[in-house]
Amino acid sequence: MLCAADLALVERDRQLPGLATLLDDDAMLARLRSAGYAAAAIASTYLRYKPHTNCLVAYTVTSPGQHQPCCLYGKAYPLDRVEKLAKYQRMGQRARDSHLPPMVVDALGLAIAPFPLDRELRSVAQLLNSATRPKVCRKLLALEPDEAIAGEISLTTLNYKPERRYVGGLNVGADPSQRWVVKAYTQDDYDTARRNSRDICSGEVLAVAPLLGRSHRYQMLAFPWVEGQPLETAMQGDISTVHSTLQRVGVALGELHQQRLKRLQPMSCAAEALDVMELVSDLCYLQPSLAGRFKSLSRAIAEGLVHLPQQWHSTHGDFKPDQVLVKGDRITLLDFDRAARAHPARDLGSFLAQLDYQHLGGCLDDPRRRAAAAGLLQGYATQGTAPDPDTLRLYTALHLFKLLPEPFRYRAPDWPTRMEKLLHRIEGILQREEVGGRCEGWGVGSGE
Repeated sequence: MLCAADLALVERDRQLPGLATLLDDDAMLARLRSAGYAAAAIASTYLRYKPHTNCLVAYTVTSPGQHQPCCLYGKAYPLDRVEKLAKYQRMGQRARDSHLPPMVVDALGLAIAPFPLDRELRSVAQLLNSATRPKVCRKLLALEPDEAIAGEISLTTLNYKPERRYVGGLNVGADPSQRWVVKAYTQDDYDTARRNSRDICSGEVLAVAPLLGRSHRYQMLAFPWVEGQPLETAMQGDISTVHSTLQRVGVALGELHQQRLKRLQPMSCAAEALDVMELVSDLCYLQPSLAGRFKSLSRAIAEGLVHLPQQWHSTHGDFKPDQVLVKGDRITLLDFDRAARAHPARDLGSFLAQLDYQHLGGCLDDPRRRAAAAGLLQGYATQGTAPDPDTLRLYTALHLFKLLPEPFRYRAPDWPTRMEKLLHRIEGILQREEVGGRCEGWGVGSGE
């Protein structure tokens, strides 16, 4: 059943008649059952939405007799773009062993694609197909034919964003040295990720998984499996451990920023200002009652970025706790798909914003959030000059602003309230509130 905010959005966007079905798990479940899908339960997990243009929602589906839930996604288009639906109808030919066929509802402009069928990630179906997997692996990892056939090739899905990226853990037999992480991309993202992965090097503290395999045909990259404790787990330890661990993370980030990698694409402060302004219209459409605050905050952030003296460093581009593994004194940074030459505060602000976001969501308490922020900045400062507090505030506000769609994107039932809490935090930061200082939780106060 749709919440009030979802109902209002459906009413506003009449160009997407399938939107009501996509946003309502019960309606999608009924639609699947009417088409003969043996689905017992369904839960939406992820969403991408462009008003009047399209909406994609990913789901996990539980079926009778299956030990693990499966995945599928639906995508809605305006009725005058029905030619897009024909491409989904043809997808079934790429994965004949799929448990479920694709489905198209022309009257709603709606396509439903069961995993591993994916309109943009066509090679995923071949990787998931046990008959074609050895061929893909031989091409990707340069395995000898006998080596690929002799050992059983197993695959575990680690992360999947429909029509964007697939990440899987690949094993050949029981040999721990024959273990990889495989990533499948869209064409544009593949080219960028391949370029970014070639040059970034490890340091004294920083560890980087080298690129071991690539396939232009399948748009896939392969990296060695890296053992280590996820930083998000380490951040739940005692305060002193959190602080010391984050100091090493700061050192590792500083070692990355010192690398001169000229082949990384540039991301100027002015370009980041444009990104903020482009996000505003979608936010205003999601929550018209907050439009004034969206606009004023985006202008303040963009103006600050435009006037910020440009610095060029090799940055991670998506730096947050789930991109970090800890093993002894070594810190492994993962996923350089968005790496770019940019201002170093880009990564620091991204991480600090994630700490705030996790705290607001109840996943990280205030003492550990403070210890993590302090440790990160202290460790980073040992590698060079840290950005000044005003620049840190600006970039933290920038990345929190970019997180504003997340409660809606990940289908939080109270997403309007969570969005307003984020706005309140951004306003506090821009009013020179201490970065890493106290902020209210999701359920406390009204945000005003």
